[in-house]
Formats: sequence, C-alpha cells, structure tokens
Amino acid sequence: MKTIKFLFCISLFFHMICNPKISDSQNRPNEQAVVFELPGMDKVIVKKNIPYLNSSDSILKMDIYYPPNFDFKSKIPTIIVIYGFTDIAAKKLIGQQFRSWIAYTSWCKIIAASGMAAIVYETVDPENDIRSLEKYLQSNQDKLMIDIDRIGAYVCSGHTPTAVNHILNSLNNIFKCMAIYYGMILTQDFESLL
Repeated sequence: MKTIKFLFCISLFFHMICNPKISDSQNRPNEQAVVFELPGMDKVIVKKNIPYLNSSDSILKMDIYYPPNFDFKSKIPTIIVIYGFTDIAAKKLIGQQFRSWIAYTSWCKIIAASGMAAIVYETVDPENDIRSLEKYLQSNQDKLMIDIDRIGAYVCSGHTPTAVNHILNSLNNIFKCMAIYYGMILTQDFESLL
C-alpha cells in the first residue's frame, strides 16, 4: 500500500509541476486538451446531464458524445471513461468534475469522431457508481441507442485500479475491452505494476 501511495504522490507531483496552474488554464480554454484532432470533432453531438442514478442524497448525471451526423436509428458501440476518484477529489485536483475537464471532453470528441459514442459521468462512489451506470445503460439501451454488447472502457492514471478490479472481478459487467493509458495495475499480492 505504501508503494501505491508513493506512486500516486509522485504522479500528482509531476502533474502539478508539468501542467499549468488550473486558474491559468481556465483563462486559456484549450490548455490541457488533447492535441490530436480528427475531422468532425467540432461537430460531435453531445447529450448532457442525463440522470443515471437517483438516490436520496443526489442525482448523478452523465454526458454522451455521439458521432457527427449520427442518425439515432441503429445502436452504436460505446466507450465509457471510468473514474477511480470522486468528483470531490476532482474538484480539489483540477478545480472541476472529471466529466467537464477538457482533457476528458477532448478524448470523448476523438472517440465520437471515430464513429463510437463516449460516456463521461459524475461519481461520488466510484466502485458503486460504475455499477449503477451499467444498470442504467442496460435498461435504457434502446432509448440511448447504445449497443450494450459492444461496450469498452477507457481508463488512465490513478483511476486504473478501480476500473481493472471492476472489469476483471465483476461477474455481470458489460465491458468487452479496456484501454489503459499510463495506469497503475496491481498484482494479486497488491504490488503495483506500471
């Protein structure tokens, strides 16, 4: 566990040193966006603030990015960006929810411009919220035009242990594939692999 905390602190340190201050990036909206661009990224269809979990404490929402000119007549493969930290942590780290951070929104636009849908969502309890999101998608796949049999995960950085644990150990998850970008992975004896 000490190794994980150490690695997280080191990655957070480099993130803070190598990236501009959050207040500066808010004045420059393209700061921290993914540099790679595809034709149509500026024309993706974004459906925002779709409630996926109603609890006594709160309503959690998601955003879905669809390809440009998507006709909503056939179901589409989808990539879900999975988080391992809460929105409270996101606000402390980057000053806003993960789902509205330009790094994630630009990745979603790349996914959508590539012909798939992309989902980002609010979270207060990452392990349980991904399960709730899966259940919502299964129940509403016809309305959302999501192909529940072609769902992938995108995960990066410190979010990786939560996502990998869920996908590899949950019997009823909907994920068929996963892309891990600079993530930590734990072995069975809880040693970290980078």
